[in-house]
Amino acid sequence: MTFLQSILLGIFQGVAEFLPISSSGHLLILKNLMNLEEVPMSYDIMLHVATLIVVVGVFFKKITALFRSLFRWIARKNDESDKKNLGMIIAVLIATFITGCAGILLKDHLPESPLTVSCLLLVTGVILSSTKIVEIYRKKRPRQTQSFDVKSGIVVGFTVGIAQSIGVLPGISRSGITVSSALFVNTDKKDAGDISFLISIPAIVGAMLLDIGKIDSLFAAVSPAVLFSGMTAAGIAGLISLVLLLKLIRSGQFYYFAFYLIPAGIAGIVYFS
Repeated sequence: MTFLQSILLGIFQGVAEFLPISSSGHLLILKNLMNLEEVPMSYDIMLHVATLIVVVGVFFKKITALFRSLFRWIARKNDESDKKNLGMIIAVLIATFITGCAGILLKDHLPESPLTVSCLLLVTGVILSSTKIVEIYRKKRPRQTQSFDVKSGIVVGFTVGIAQSIGVLPGISRSGITVSSALFVNTDKKDAGDISFLISIPAIVGAMLLDIGKIDSLFAAVSPAVLFSGMTAAGIAGLISLVLLLKLIRSGQFYYFAFYLIPAGIAGIVYFS
């Protein structure tokens, strides 16, 4: 792998990790087009680590607020202001448990065919489109969006946990399906975006720990300098993409990415058939 190839893969990872277009699916297709199929999955995970750093940085205040509420609850000093944060913590814990179980079961059974990925990109586009359909329907029958508490945290946790488990499939966007699933259960748009990326933190850490034993094979295929260039590119592109996506989610324009995914999926099916 060359520096240019690593930087290109890093940019695509950073963009696709946050924008709901499937980073794993795009990396698999790009590796195929660049004849880099021999590069191990450990490389992809290290790019995920770069984008993980971005998530922690962007949500640092929210993460510290969650820990403060958790410590107050442990000390029996929590009050009404902690209710929403405690609900989010419950959602994160449930989603992480479900995703962890799914990750262990599916770890060695993920599809690696560009044709399959193209089909799943099309599925992701349909899922994103459906969020707009649901929004139009709810405007006709308006009801208050649910705020996080213990009860809603359990519902959202199970919903986004199952969604994130499906999101491990290359071609299914993790952010796309988790934000969409949260919106489907009537979660506030801002909270849907926040919970989607908060649950990504333990998911990425878990994937890294599961693959940590293969780090030697990574450096046999990719030099540390080339890997660092890809991670840097992923981090910079990821920061820009995450800030953009959060704005689009909160403004109700999340479904726009379906206009890319559906044609891209169809084009991939035609090309790789």
